[in-house]
Amino acid sequence: MKAESVVLACSLVVLAACGTGNSSSLVEQREVTAGEYNGLVIGMDRGRTLEAAKALGAQVISVTPCNTFRVSAGSSSSLPSLTGLEGIRLTDSESHFEDIYFADGKVSRIAHTPGTDLLAGVGVGDDIDVVGKRLITGVSTGGLAVTPIVDMGNGGVVTLSGTGPLPANPLGSHNCWRFEINSVAPAGATYEIEFHRDSLKRVLYRRPRVRVD
Repeated sequence: MKAESVVLACSLVVLAACGTGNSSSLVEQREVTAGEYNGLVIGMDRGRTLEAAKALGAQVISVTPCNTFRVSAGSSSSLPSLTGLEGIRLTDSESHFEDIYFADGKVSRIAHTPGTDLLAGVGVGDDIDVVGKRLITGVSTGGLAVTPIVDMGNGGVVTLSGTGPLPANPLGSHNCWRFEINSVAPAGATYEIEFHRDSLKRVLYRRPRVRVD
C-alpha cells in the first residue's frame, strides 16, 4: 500500500486502526471542505444547511465554539488569545465553574457556581486582555482549567422536528454548529459544521464504529 493510502486510512478510521488496539475507541472521521457530503454542500447558505440537517434526521442543532481548546496547569503557557471568543468556562478540581462572557472586548457578564469566585479580581466591564493575564496565573497556580463557550443567551439551540417552516436565521451570527443523527448504526453520528460569512465552509463527520454499552 502506498504511504499516502496509509495516511488516509488513519484519518478516516482513527485510534484503533492506527495501532492503539482499543476497539472501543474506533471512530470513523471525515473532514470535507469542497464538494458535497450527505446532502451538505460546501458553499450553501445557512437556511439550506438547516434544511439539509433536518433531511438527514437531526432533531436539534446547536451552536458550538469554533476555536476549541482546553488549557490546564500543565499547559498554561499555551493559552490562546481570548479575542474573538464569546466566553470561557473555568473549572476547578471540585467541579465548580465560572462562565465569563465577552462583548466588544470586555467582560459582559459572569455566571458561576454559587459561593465561588474562581478568578478573583475580574468583573463586568474589565478589558479582555486583563482577563487573559489573570488567567495565566489562575491556571498555572490555582489548578483551574479553561475551555471556550458560546453565549447561548444569543440564541444557541434550534429544534428541527415538526412540519412547519424553519426560521430564517435562528442561530444568529454563530459560525459553528453541531448536530447528531441517532439513526446511524451502530451508535449514531455527529456533524460539526463551520461557516465563513454566510456560506458553509467545512463539515466534520464522526461516527463510532462500535457501540460501547
